[in-house]
Amino acid sequence: MESEGAARVSALSTQLELANVQRAEFEEAVERLKQELRDAAEDKKILEKKGKAEESVPDTDPDPCGSVLIWHPESGSGSVLVCIS
Repeated sequence: MESEGAARVSALSTQLELANVQRAEFEEAVERLKQELRDAAEDKKILEKKGKAEESVPDTDPDPCGSVLIWHPESGSGSVLVCIS
């Protein structure tokens, strides 16, 4: 009976450790995304100050067909337009 309890405690300890690792990874991912948002907002401010902000911004990794990201500031989302060859 005591070995069952010890095995159960060991299994729960392992699950707790895994959950803590997953939580830490999630928190790191959230921080990276927050930083990306801050960087994007700063880039936008710089572009607006330079008077070069446009509604259409070339994709950072364009395909040979010329994908274009159309940013919709009012909704905070974007659409990707691609040509069909």
